[in-house]
Amino acid sequence: MMTVEGGWSVALFGIGLLVLVAMLGCLHGGRLHDIILALKRNRTIVQESKTAKHGFEDAETRMRNARSFGVWWQTLSEMAQQMNFQSLGIWNHHRDHYVLTRAWSMPEGLFAAGKTMKLTLPLHKNGTIEWELRARIWINDFLELSGHQAMLLARLMDEFPPPEPQRETESLDRHLEMTVQSKADERAGESVTTLQTVVGTDHVPTPLDIMGIPVVPFESYDQALEYVERIVKSNSKSFWVAINPIKVYHAWHDSELRNLLLGADVGICDGVGVSIASRILHGRDIKRCTGCDLFFRLLSLASLKGWGVYLLGASTESNAAARLELQRSYPDLKIVGWQDGYFEDSRAVIRQINRSKAKLLFVAMGSPKQEQWISRHRRAIKANFCMGVGGSFDIAAGRLARAPKICRVAGAEFLYRLIREPRKRWRIQKVLIPYFVRVVEKKLVDLFISEEGRIDQA
Repeated sequence: MMTVEGGWSVALFGIGLLVLVAMLGCLHGGRLHDIILALKRNRTIVQESKTAKHGFEDAETRMRNARSFGVWWQTLSEMAQQMNFQSLGIWNHHRDHYVLTRAWSMPEGLFAAGKTMKLTLPLHKNGTIEWELRARIWINDFLELSGHQAMLLARLMDEFPPPEPQRETESLDRHLEMTVQSKADERAGESVTTLQTVVGTDHVPTPLDIMGIPVVPFESYDQALEYVERIVKSNSKSFWVAINPIKVYHAWHDSELRNLLLGADVGICDGVGVSIASRILHGRDIKRCTGCDLFFRLLSLASLKGWGVYLLGASTESNAAARLELQRSYPDLKIVGWQDGYFEDSRAVIRQINRSKAKLLFVAMGSPKQEQWISRHRRAIKANFCMGVGGSFDIAAGRLARAPKICRVAGAEFLYRLIREPRKRWRIQKVLIPYFVRVVEKKLVDLFISEEGRIDQA
């Protein structure tokens, strides 16, 4: 039985097709092309403007409580990432010239390089200009959207100019003064160097855009494991997220979730719907690399390498049973810490994780709660690798049965779960209908625009 939401989605899609047919009969191809482009442009601007507004409001709330330069800068940098800025630099006026004090740039690989708008904001304090904020904003073909983002940035700086740097930053400022000159960012094609720790993506396949969410097309589990091993060996930090159609769908309607998925270091193809969407949109498959299977393979690797593992989440009973079964399956596995998912003091849990010196942290709190917790605390967590694993602890404990292997190989786990728990699973999986409708709609629009472009060139 189709839900009201699903019925409306199908009905609206059908009405849209009828309108397109009518327009084809009444308008010339060029006029229809202009209308489609205008609609697509307005839709993109509205969606991105909402995301920018949410980022501004979050930053505004946090800025009110910022009492240190470090917190002020971190808040500003996170807002810049939410709004897809290319770079930020804060310059302090010193002896008739400006000295770069802090710099941030978007991690490579998240967004395609393109034209940017350069913005310089003089920041007044006590009647004098003591600072300049210099930003590069990705235009993405829409000056209106970039202008809106610049306006929000200027408004935030009017309300919350930078506080005085703390003592612990003074040595860094002196070093920057010696090594960076005020005209460094004027050189053509130069990008601002980030001073924040950013995990590189060397040797990782270029992510594919699956309806706005980047997904890394690993060729195999072994390739994914090799990258995790490099992360641990280099003592880097990385946050991985399992991407499925349900997460992608909810990311369209939840800017916080969308920014979380965009901010993760690696998104893996957890659902067959993501692979199908890749085939439709890009003409190539993404081999599945499910969070659950990767979890068990990483435990096997950790037992061979002697890495410490921390298990966070599930109930007390499930967590204990999972540890017992995992120790039986992997006798050499070092489970250096654990905590059920029912806790209130995150700081105490983070201290436990850091004291354990765990290399791998697995969080089983259900999605997206587990990803939100990791994202919120990832700077404080010292573990090299963090990933949410959903019900994997319950599976390890034998309390939750996985789909038969034939279903897993065929990518039909969702059907198995739907048959076993139709009422519960339908509430979750009903979004698959509008998800695929929108994927097909995007493909049709892209094909039409591409065809019109070839005609115009001819």
